[in-house]
Amino acid sequence: MRRGSQNPCLTMKLWPRYNKAFMIVCRMVPLCHIFRHSFLICCLYSVGISHSKAEILTNFRSKPLILHAQGQQIYTCLPLITGGLKWTLTEPAAELFYEGEYVGVHIRGPRWTLSDGSSIYARLISTKNSANPDNISQLHMKSVPEHRRGTFREVQYVDRINTVGGMLSGKCAKKNLILGIPYQADYKFTYK
Repeated sequence: MRRGSQNPCLTMKLWPRYNKAFMIVCRMVPLCHIFRHSFLICCLYSVGISHSKAEILTNFRSKPLILHAQGQQIYTCLPLITGGLKWTLTEPAAELFYEGEYVGVHIRGPRWTLSDGSSIYARLISTKNSANPDNISQLHMKSVPEHRRGTFREVQYVDRINTVGGMLSGKCAKKNLILGIPYQADYKFTYK
């Protein structure tokens, strides 16, 4: 989470101790940030985001909503049918920002959840390789109607654009080994 952001969870007495403990564990366990995000979602559901940001997020029909993501692409060392082991992308784990302010998380599904309780799932339609081979691909996805809530309830498409980092490929040495690769991307949510 960025220093100085207006995250209401920072005002809670539990947060400083919780965050410090998780930062220590995060050095040893790559997936701990997922549990950290789960706590943030629960915490923010009850507090919500600022009125001005909530108003902007719910009135984006005239143009696409673009949220910036910062986090990790999580890879697991899994066996191949032909033998051997290979790094396989298993899930994203990222925080979402709107105009520099924290507004939610992006996790396995793929799923995007905002701090006002809005959420959306999407299914892949097409991929496009990034110009830089170290950057994960650009994605075009269609939302799943039965899993759209709140701000996202009428969103039809989700696009991952402007990706930086997050790429890992090739063989690995130990089955079920997990590794998080830092990445950034913009997610564009559109109605048509």
